[in-house]
Parts: sequence; structure tokens; C-alpha cells
Amino acid sequence: MCWYVQYWDALDLCADQHIPMTDSLVEKLSPAAATEDLSDVERCRILEAVGEVCYSQDQYRLAAKKFTQAGKKVKVGCCLTRYDTCK
Repeated sequence: MCWYVQYWDALDLCADQHIPMTDSLVEKLSPAAATEDLSDVERCRILEAVGEVCYSQDQYRLAAKKFTQAGKKVKVGCCLTRYDTCK
């Protein structure tokens, strides 16, 4: 449970302070697939939240990656459309 809270605290900090989301930061904020402390549902919620923060910072490629890992196909499509448009 401790790690679960820390993921959310770190995400809140990034969103509130407008900390730029980089590849390395996004990977550190993403829980591993095989974790005893987190259920699949909690992991998907965290991945989706990371994707939302990336999306709000116009990091569409990173957002699409996290939404894909969370299984949010519609959001992936939105991100890829925006990414192609901005390119």
C-alpha cells in the first residue's frame, strides 16, 4: 500500500508543479507489471493517470504508450491523432 500512495503523490506533484514528463520520469512513475503490492486494477489506474498528465503536457506519444499499457484504446487513438497533427 505504501508504494501505491507514493505513485499518486508523485503524480500529483508532477501535475501541480508542471514538471515536464520525460521518458525516464514516465518509466519511474509506472509500476512494473508483476508487482505483489498492486492489483491489476490499481496498476491500470496509475498508468492511466500518468497518461493523463502526459496528455495535458502535450506529450502525446508518451500518453499513448501509457494508455496502451492501461488498455485504454480510445484514448490511444486520440493521442495518436493529436501526435500526427502536431508533428
